[in-house]
Amino acid sequence: MYAPFTAGQNLYFALFQTVGKFAGTPFCRASATFGAETTMTRYPITTGTQTVTASGPVTGTLSTAALTNLSTIYLDVTGLSTGTCRISIEDSATGTFGDALPVKVWHFTAGEPADGITVSAMRDEIPNIRAGATGNALRVNVLSLSAGATLNISGNVDA
Repeated sequence: MYAPFTAGQNLYFALFQTVGKFAGTPFCRASATFGAETTMTRYPITTGTQTVTASGPVTGTLSTAALTNLSTIYLDVTGLSTGTCRISIEDSATGTFGDALPVKVWHFTAGEPADGITVSAMRDEIPNIRAGATGNALRVNVLSLSAGATLNISGNVDA
């Protein structure tokens, strides 16, 4: 003896069995296959956290020649004492930064949370970043900083 069918199953049979498409089961079974999980490593762009009192490049660079799978760049800013600042992460094809191009630029204003702020950009936001070729490198550059202001900054990248 067969169990009674629900209204949904009856509708399925009425619609699909009559046109020869009855597949044997009225409901699809979900199935998914996922690839291997990728483990990311965080690499420092700056040499630790740097205290900045003037505009210009921040101490430290990161060679990205061997990092073909860059995913996210991070900038941590704390202690902006007064005024405003503009900070960029720049890349170079040669590692000398004579050809530096801004990858991402952020603007900060004094009064940010006391524990600082972390901003980031994922790979789809920075599609033209140069990485994976000989000489490629990243650096953090303070483009502008209000007179008399200081801040602490560090940059990192996941790859």
